Amino acid sequence: MEGKIDIDDPIAHTLRPDRIDEGSGLMKQGESIRSVVLYP
Repeated sequence: MEGKIDIDDPIAHTLRPDRIDEGSGLMKQGESIRSVVLYP
């Protein structure tokens, strides 16, 4: 919040709740380290 730590760069994917299973698959395949689920 104060801009001291960059938390945006490590985010590889942003997903909607209906695609949460895809996020798990990406992590298992080594395609993504960190994904964020965005709720409407």
